[in-house]
Amino acid sequence: MTRTVNRALQLQLEHEPVTEQAAGWFAELQGSDISLERVTEWQRWLSSDECHRIAYGEIESLWAAVPSPAPRDWPSPRAVAADQFDAGMSVSQWRAQHSRSRLRYALAASIVTAAVLIGWQLPAIHNWLSPSSTEVFTVVGEVRALRLSDGSTISIGGRSMVSADLEGRARRIVLQEGEIFLDVSKDPARPFTVQAGETTISVLGTQFNVRRGVAGVVVSVAQGLVQVEQSDGQTLRLTAGEQLRLDSDGRLQSRQTLDASAVGGWREGRLLYLDEPLSSVITDVRRYVDKDIEISDPAVGQLRITGTVFANDIDSWLRTLEAAFPLEVKATGSGAIRLVASP
Repeated sequence: MTRTVNRALQLQLEHEPVTEQAAGWFAELQGSDISLERVTEWQRWLSSDECHRIAYGEIESLWAAVPSPAPRDWPSPRAVAADQFDAGMSVSQWRAQHSRSRLRYALAASIVTAAVLIGWQLPAIHNWLSPSSTEVFTVVGEVRALRLSDGSTISIGGRSMVSADLEGRARRIVLQEGEIFLDVSKDPARPFTVQAGETTISVLGTQFNVRRGVAGVVVSVAQGLVQVEQSDGQTLRLTAGEQLRLDSDGRLQSRQTLDASAVGGWREGRLLYLDEPLSSVITDVRRYVDKDIEISDPAVGQLRITGTVFANDIDSWLRTLEAAFPLEVKATGSGAIRLVASP
């Protein structure tokens, strides 16, 4: 679920045709005579692109908010006379020629009308709204894939807060909290920057990841080149397979190399950490896993962690921690998990 702070400000998910396709599929699936082949085709369409899944989910959610129509009166004699039903064709054939297309357009029209009436805005219809700025929040475990109006894409991780401003000659993203992966479209005339606290990342066209937490900012590059400006004005350049860690004041802490293909792995539930304090790792993990994990001892929080955490198997990772470090994993009566120093 994404909460838009200002209805005039909206990130772009995809072009209008995706919304039309989603509405068309939704309408067709309401019919009782849809074939298994069409259902299979719909499933392939749904799974082929994250934008398809999101757009279809928005259609479902919005349709659920539309009030049920009032009972219709019996058709008038004129309407009956105008009916072109041919007794020589089957009912299913007549429905295929008339009802389905009418239902599709009626559903699509109702969805758009409902969006206006109840104050919702489907992320997919940016051709109608054409906004240039927005602020978006995500909840724990949510991953959003969005397309900006300049052709760039941005994936937003769990419990993140991001704003975008694409007006004028500059493109600016502000990561207030959480994690994003960006695939930036080249446009030399419009610089692209990401602001994460006291750290500024400048790019022309590249793929990179930015994570911001209480402990600071981590910048990792999957492809291309980025320039990172520290709070003191000094700049560093990173190429594919490099990672920088900066503290909350924008000062360099470390520079490391990593597998470029692993950058942004959190989009598939793989959380990668390189020599990070356990306290920072736990803070990040809790953005993807709905579990209350606490560290009761500061010394435990300072343990250095390197490895991959799979968000769908957090219990196995906790057992690994217990085996590799001088700590114990204890369950509390409230259901929380507490990491304590071994006696």
